[in-house]
Amino acid sequence: MTTADLIAQLDADWAALQELRPRVEAGVPWPVSERFDTTAEAYWFPPEVLAHVSELLGRWLGVVDLILAGPEPAEFGQPNPARLAGIDRNRRLPLAELYGLIETGVGNLRARLASLAVADLARRGRHVTKGETTVAELVAGSVTGHIAEHVRQIESLLVAAGR
Repeated sequence: MTTADLIAQLDADWAALQELRPRVEAGVPWPVSERFDTTAEAYWFPPEVLAHVSELLGRWLGVVDLILAGPEPAEFGQPNPARLAGIDRNRRLPLAELYGLIETGVGNLRARLASLAVADLARRGRHVTKGETTVAELVAGSVTGHIAEHVRQIESLLVAAGR
């Protein structure tokens, strides 16, 4: 996987989120989930999913930088309670602000990916529970692949809401 491949997928994910925006906005005001955590019983509405996407872009950019800066394999993936608190805070933002945060995160990650050499993509990190991964694998799976999953999740939520 090349940086061009990763950037193309990131751009496609961002375009898919933008395409859903009118339908998400048509659902305003969305309820705020009562069960908001990472358990199977939790239920997230579109703003909560978007808040998660806004958070994950910056978080994984930080992990990429950690892997590139440290000895291989750099350790990452420790539990971070502030992560859920940030999603909780952002899920209450107006949709325009949420989309703005995502746009900024996509731009930051896009710029970082464009600066990487082939050797950088092969650098290794080790997630505390999932094991070793390369920068390319991390971005493809934990960022672009994950955003694509959330695009499908939002589509399902919109259908369920009749939007």
